[in-house]
Amino acid sequence: VSLLSGVAILAPGALAPAAATADSATAGATSSIAPPQPLNCSKREKPHWFSQADCSKFISKDVCKLRRSRRVWLASFPGSGNTWLRHLLQSATGMYTGSVYRDTQLLNGGYPGEANTSASSVLGVKTHVPAIGSATPPPEEGDALVVIRHPAWAILSYTSFEAGGHAENTADDRLYATMACGNFSGLREKLSAWKRHTEFWLNEFPEASRRFVRYEDLKSRTEEILLREALPYFGVDTAKPAIVRAVRCEVRDSTQPKGTKRVRPKPFQFTAQILAVIEDSVGPLMRHFNYTMEGIGVQPAPDKPRCCFAYAGDYDEEHKDDLDPD
Repeated sequence: VSLLSGVAILAPGALAPAAATADSATAGATSSIAPPQPLNCSKREKPHWFSQADCSKFISKDVCKLRRSRRVWLASFPGSGNTWLRHLLQSATGMYTGSVYRDTQLLNGGYPGEANTSASSVLGVKTHVPAIGSATPPPEEGDALVVIRHPAWAILSYTSFEAGGHAENTADDRLYATMACGNFSGLREKLSAWKRHTEFWLNEFPEASRRFVRYEDLKSRTEEILLREALPYFGVDTAKPAIVRAVRCEVRDSTQPKGTKRVRPKPFQFTAQILAVIEDSVGPLMRHFNYTMEGIGVQPAPDKPRCCFAYAGDYDEEHKDDLDPD
């Protein structure tokens, strides 16, 4: 395990201790994980509102009481897998997660906890503050599970979301044009937001009350990160066969609604110019989380990229002649 100023980055197969919270009840809470057994996934628990009846899923009644009174923020920069993590938590525990936003697409797609921030009824509350939502002050209390993703891929995903929503993939040429427009001004703005968000949760939110999880680790080792990191952080007892079975069933056969996720048919090819802007903007902070540019595909830049904007609100006079008519 490599510790970077309180940031735990798990090496493959490693087991990090659960992060401390303001209450010692969950500090160091880890569970032995049952060995693989034949899976029967025919009956999965239907998600519901977090209630006193769910306390049997936690390592103790005191921990459950803490979780129902002390909010856990599910914090991330947009495009970093927050919705997917919420689905994994809901599938593993049978409890809804909440959000500071009210996204109707998610509300109608299996996330009824939209706009619900009550710790007594939801397990974790999604927030992108302070990356977006400048009118909303950053959290000052509670605990936080912070999902971080390589800025290149996080910003690509966020740009795709702006153009097509949760489920629609945006054409590569449009993504490139959107990021390159105005001498990469839009890309630099998003990188500034990624930096602002990451530095807040790293340096300003209480270290003892937050844990970082890399999206890439969650993606490549979903079962391990859920059972050894994410769920123990909430105080969920991952020694319980029902929890282990729910996680393994979800990993084997995902039930995430198609309308709440994007799956690119092929990897996006960045350009040297885009990668240079990323390095110039957030290089040191990116490497703090063991991120590099290694393995990222690079393609030649188009001769004259045309500007594209996700919404009409992105239109500006300076680039009005470059707008894509499509």
